[in-house]
Amino acid sequence: MRRRNPKPILLISIVLLIVISGFIAYQFTPSVQAKKIVQDFYSYEQSGDFDDSWELLHPQIMDRLDKFTYLETRSKMLLLSFDVNTFSYEVGHANKMKNWAFEKNGNSFDVVYEFPVTLAYESKFGNFTIQQKVYVTMEEDEWRILWDYK
Repeated sequence: MRRRNPKPILLISIVLLIVISGFIAYQFTPSVQAKKIVQDFYSYEQSGDFDDSWELLHPQIMDRLDKFTYLETRSKMLLLSFDVNTFSYEVGHANKMKNWAFEKNGNSFDVVYEFPVTLAYESKFGNFTIQQKVYVTMEEDEWRILWDYK
């Protein structure tokens, strides 16, 4: 009676374990976590949940815009002005930046991740897109959204 060689099964199991471990580790890289915050932000705004999108903004952005102004103006800008109910969005690849400031002569952040974001609208005025760069940095152990005001 021939006995099967367990080496191929063991080798496949090890390779599979390495691939799965690598995928899980990749999900916890800073750029992937930062991108998830951008996706969450626009997902909230896409569904009209501007309260939750507000909570993802960096405190320095919150200081520039009070919450009421943000809620009213942002919803009008993204949805009402274009006479649409929603929009689609695409978040591009991260670009890691060091010593970046969101305003002239402002304090710089050690590390930020820049993401190109494209918002696509279908309205009675035709189809169009808006492109914006969105920045994400760590603030008190949480990822927060920044915009460029330079």
